[in-house]
Amino acid sequence: MNTAISLDSVQTILPVKQRKLIMANLIGTMLEIYDMSIYSYFATMIAANFFPSSSKKVALLNTLAVFMVSFIVRPIGSVIFGHIGDTIGRKKTLMLTIFLMSFATAGIGLLPSTSQIGIAAPILLIIFRIIQGLSFSGEYVGSLIFLMEQAPPNKKGFIASWATCGGNLGLLTASILCWLISHLCNPEQLTAWGWRIPFVLATVGGVLCLYLRYEIVETMSFAKIKREKPPLVEVFLHQKKQLFLLLSLTCFYMIVCYLIYVWSSTYMTQLAHIPMSKALGINSVALLLQVIMIPFLAMLSDRIGRKPLLYVGIIGLILGIYPYYLVLQTNHLLWIIIAHLSISLIAPFFTSILPITIAELIPMNVRYSGVGFGYNLAGMLVGGTTPLIAMLLIKMPNGAALLSFYFIFWALLAWIGILNIPRKTPQTTELNQDNSTDLATENT
Repeated sequence: MNTAISLDSVQTILPVKQRKLIMANLIGTMLEIYDMSIYSYFATMIAANFFPSSSKKVALLNTLAVFMVSFIVRPIGSVIFGHIGDTIGRKKTLMLTIFLMSFATAGIGLLPSTSQIGIAAPILLIIFRIIQGLSFSGEYVGSLIFLMEQAPPNKKGFIASWATCGGNLGLLTASILCWLISHLCNPEQLTAWGWRIPFVLATVGGVLCLYLRYEIVETMSFAKIKREKPPLVEVFLHQKKQLFLLLSLTCFYMIVCYLIYVWSSTYMTQLAHIPMSKALGINSVALLLQVIMIPFLAMLSDRIGRKPLLYVGIIGLILGIYPYYLVLQTNHLLWIIIAHLSISLIAPFFTSILPITIAELIPMNVRYSGVGFGYNLAGMLVGGTTPLIAMLLIKMPNGAALLSFYFIFWALLAWIGILNIPRKTPQTTELNQDNSTDLATENT
């Protein structure tokens, strides 16, 4: 398999306007994840510019604290953009999120250092990070929902999966670009101005994405939506069970993403003492595997249903997670590569299907608010804390077992959530979704 195969499949089975729709949202989610990721990759350089201190650890902690701000504000952003998306429209909301993210990212790249403008520099940095966090909360969920609602009933999983592909491509692009810049610049250049390059480059993608989104059309059935109360209020009143299911599933999704694709790189460099370039390389290959698998597994779920693949993913991860952590603790590079790539072949059975599954749990009239709030609340509660918990557990006696129990606990909650998902096939859709758009039927 290779990426060309998946792109060719898109060109042969989808009409032109659907390909434009996919591209507009794939680039959007790619940019959002890219913009959020480059901050963490260059945290040390940002610390030197905005939090000068005699202690490098204090400066880095301040920088990472600002990084956490984006997680804290995400539920707030989901309320704001969910309301806009459910009342004004998906398209306008997604144009707003990509504009805000591009503006904030460029702002960080062009922001003078503390030595130049004093205390205003870290204050502005925090403001830009808040804007990034708010816009992120509306972008991924909005793209996922927009793609799903525009898709024909028999291709909803496949078309919606490209939002998830975009996120993985964003991580991959950030990793490769930051690695390249760190090799082209010496340490002094990297600290002085090199770290700013990927932030400023993001504006190019932002302009392209805005243009593509201007060309696409709103979900046709959106105009027919009727509601008596604000969308999130209706979610709390009438969709409580669905919201709890969404949270149980999404929390495990966050655990998988952050433990396997984020924290693992930190473990390799800090505890296994693998050079950062090699750790990033291993993780980049794992992300590429996931990008290749996602659309194919999503297409399969359109044929056989979501649940079978979700079960395969959870069972495989439960059985494989303890051996994976045992291998990580050997500090043996070859075995770590094999283990990491092996677990990365199992994870997509869950991570590629989960997003479309949670989007289908909530009805269209409150979907943006319900899915956005649940997804971002899980991100704040679990995604932001998991790397720290993992590092504490793995250092304890029997750390691999403790971390595996933590992982399996969330996996069992997700299993219970899957058992309670309403029994239906992907082709069986709610009344609002039956009103397919012209994009779903157009053949040119």
